[in-house]
Amino acid sequence: MAGHLIYQTSEGDVLDAICYAHYGRASGVIEKVLDANPKLCEYDVHLPAGVKITLPEIDVAGLGLTVTGLAFAK
Repeated sequence: MAGHLIYQTSEGDVLDAICYAHYGRASGVIEKVLDANPKLCEYDVHLPAGVKITLPEIDVAGLGLTVTGLAFAK
C-alpha cells in the first residue's frame, strides 16, 4: 500500500485520537482506517501497547489536500 504509515500504539491509545493526530480529523477517516485494519475491531476502545496500525493515504474531504503523514507527539 503506497503512501501509508505504520503507527505502533502505546498503552491506552484510542483510534479517534490517533486519526485526529495523523489526519487532522476523526470524522470520515476512522472507517477507512478500520477498513485497512479489520482486526482492530477485536480490541477494546483503549488499545494495548504494540498494536501496529496501517494509516492509509486518505484524501481528506473538504480540505482539498491529501495527507500522507504528520508527526506524532508521543
